[in-house]
Formats: sequence, structure tokens, C-alpha cells
Amino acid sequence: MVNIVPKSWVTHTPSRSTDGAETDYGSGPETYDEDFGTYYGLEGHHSGDGSVTVNLTDEHTWTDPRTIYRFRIKSYWDASMGNYPSWNWSIKVYLRESGTWTEEYSLTGSGAAADPAPITTDQTVDGEWADVTGIKVVLYGYAYSYEGDRNQYTWLYMYETEAFYKKSKSYSGVVT
Repeated sequence: MVNIVPKSWVTHTPSRSTDGAETDYGSGPETYDEDFGTYYGLEGHHSGDGSVTVNLTDEHTWTDPRTIYRFRIKSYWDASMGNYPSWNWSIKVYLRESGTWTEEYSLTGSGAAADPAPITTDQTVDGEWADVTGIKVVLYGYAYSYEGDRNQYTWLYMYETEAFYKKSKSYSGVVT
């Protein structure tokens, strides 16, 4: 099988945002360089009682529909906060099937520890999705606290997004 995401004819649209102070990591190509050690991400920070929210989207689209047989994503979430903490995070994977974004995978977590253990997701999902022209990964992170050190941090990193199709040979000798 062939990973479609790094192909030259794929359009890559990464985005990230936070409602707090922002520190950015990477510029976008890290999510499709086929190197699981590089990443695109951000840190959101809020000082004082309250919360910080971070969002990261990694979208890849193409025009020639393919049947996708596997996708793989690797991402990271972490948070740190003061007293009376609460936090949550989510990851959602969408495939654009027949022109419509359809959620095909999701994972969420939440808790109330001031210094939760980091979450690294390295997930491979097998199936058969026809008429696919894109893959999009949406990461979300939230941290809340008051009193104590009065700081909230949350980090999101996208290491890699992959989507696999099978090569086919035509009788003309052109391989697609």
C-alpha cells in the first residue's frame, strides 16, 4: 500500500489556535514527512484563575478519489495547572468521502489531576473507505484551575498523518 498524504499533488492545510498565550512548534510539513519524530504543534498558556483551550487541525486533500484501506495518526497531548484542576482532550479523524467529511475515529480523555500524564496516540485503523478525497485530524485540549500557581498550560502536537491506498496497474503501463 502507498501513503497518499506526502504526494506532491496533495494540498496540505494545517492550522492551530489558542485563547491564551501561544508558542508554536513546526510549520506544517512535519505532519506528512513520514518521520514520526518531528511534529507540528502549539502550547497554550493562561496566567491567573481560569482556563486555556487549544485547537489543532491537520487537513490533507486531493482531487482524484481513492479507496483508502488504512489510516495512521500519531499525536500528543499534555497539560499542567494549579489547584482545583480539570482538563479534557480529544482527537477526531475525518475522511472526505464523496465530498462530505465523515468522522471515522475518535478518542477522548478527561480528568482532575493538576499534572496529568501525557497522552501519546499512535493509532492505525484498517477498513475500506471508497471515493475518498481527503483526511483531516482535529485535536482539542483544555485546562482549567483556580488558586495555587494560577497558571494553565496545554500542549498539542501532531507527529504524522497517513492514509493508504493500493497501487493499480493499467494496461497502458501507467501505474497510479
